[in-house]
Amino acid sequence: MNKKILLIADDDEMSRKVIQKNFSDTFDVIESRDGKETLEIIHNRPVDIVILDIVMPQYNGFEVLKIVKCDEKYSDIRILVATSLYEKTEKTALELGADDIVFKPYDPVVIKKRINNLLTMQEQKRELENALLDAENANKAKTNFLSRISHDMRTPLNGILGITTLLKDTFQ
Repeated sequence: MNKKILLIADDDEMSRKVIQKNFSDTFDVIESRDGKETLEIIHNRPVDIVILDIVMPQYNGFEVLKIVKCDEKYSDIRILVATSLYEKTEKTALELGADDIVFKPYDPVVIKKRINNLLTMQEQKRELENALLDAENANKAKTNFLSRISHDMRTPLNGILGITTLLKDTFQ
């Protein structure tokens, strides 16, 4: 089974190394030092999850989040915002489309749990989308079947009704 790809977007090398150390066994981990590099990576290769710091050079995390979440091509990417800024960060990040938020210093156990929850939600979303597609296809097949049956029944019934009317008129 292919490992999921985890992108760590943080200008702090120590933060990147902590995540790298704790997640390299279950994910292919890619590192990014700034917002511009993060967007280039997302644009050039598939990424499943991004742990996105808010304070970074080039583009800050909010700008990256806004760009990624506004582009339909990247709608499957789950973004976990990580920050040490508490004031209004959580609300802003969630309004911009973050899937979850954690505060620094990182607790690898908490991040693993949050990532597992995000992946589970992503899988459930895919299953629901597939179920919806199956239901729509079944509905189309039912509608098609009923319209054909209706036509196939109406034609002989019209003939029977016509003959019945003629017989009725003849014997009156």
